[in-house]
Amino acid sequence: MNAGKPFKLLMGITLSEMGGAQKVVYDLISSLPRSVYNITLITYPGGELVEWVRDVRLQKGIDVEIIGIPELRREISPIDDISTFIKLYRIMRRNKYDIVHFHSSKMGILGRLAAYLAGVKNIYFTVHGWGINEYQPKWLQKLLGSAERFSGKRCTMCLCVSKYHRETGIKMGWLRPEKSAVIYNGIDEAPTTVGKLRTELNIEEDVLIVGSIMRLREPKQPLYTIRVFNEILNQGHRVKLVIIGDRPFRDKCNDLIKYLGISDHVFMLGTRTDARELINDMDVVTLFSLWEGLPVVIIEAMFAGKPHGL
Repeated sequence: MNAGKPFKLLMGITLSEMGGAQKVVYDLISSLPRSVYNITLITYPGGELVEWVRDVRLQKGIDVEIIGIPELRREISPIDDISTFIKLYRIMRRNKYDIVHFHSSKMGILGRLAAYLAGVKNIYFTVHGWGINEYQPKWLQKLLGSAERFSGKRCTMCLCVSKYHRETGIKMGWLRPEKSAVIYNGIDEAPTTVGKLRTELNIEEDVLIVGSIMRLREPKQPLYTIRVFNEILNQGHRVKLVIIGDRPFRDKCNDLIKYLGISDHVFMLGTRTDARELINDMDVVTLFSLWEGLPVVIIEAMFAGKPHGL
């Protein structure tokens, strides 16, 4: 114990949208013992993660402070990024946290640097997937790489969700071997509910269901998923596509579905908190993406014993 008092823990993530990293943050917040940790969550205002944490506060009586920073966003924005950095620094300087733990690239860079300058002694960062990839301009890759190297030196420990990402980080100089470790994503046991999805959508038992669960934005590829599914339909297979997820590409997805004339075969269900139950009715689970860390949905599909592809 910290002199008889709970440790003051700050959890930070860039966005509060539905996603694998957000699920990990929620699992940590909802599972850590209140007698040991006094937790604060800092993220962009609103969104699914904030709603989950508010629900767990009501259901379990867990006191979690939520701080929203409106300027916090995934894209590079010099004015917003500077404003976010200053706010993070002031918050950490004022509250004197014992431990800070950041998730996602933008929060990871700004948070680690602000925490270091604010004098926080224990600074952790979980790499759910490097925010540097071949699809970015070379100048941006170099800029982000330099930022990762600089902030990585001011981190107590970098935690990677896979050996691949730890090895990549070491190779590129973004993290040090002695200050890095691998902790795989984990999930709860699979629910046993069967038939919920087929009943809801009135899909016959002899019709295959291809499912995909993702945030409808890059690096995920929902439009490509729909085009591949259309090719399967053109080969004469009896199959339906179920996409679980929302924003910001939902309108583009609906427009493509209408253009291809496959509205009767594709179901856009939006965000669903019962997604793991619906997986039980899927025959195949797929996730097309430009780059990934260790997708929670693939682990969930494996747990449910479903053929899956990434």
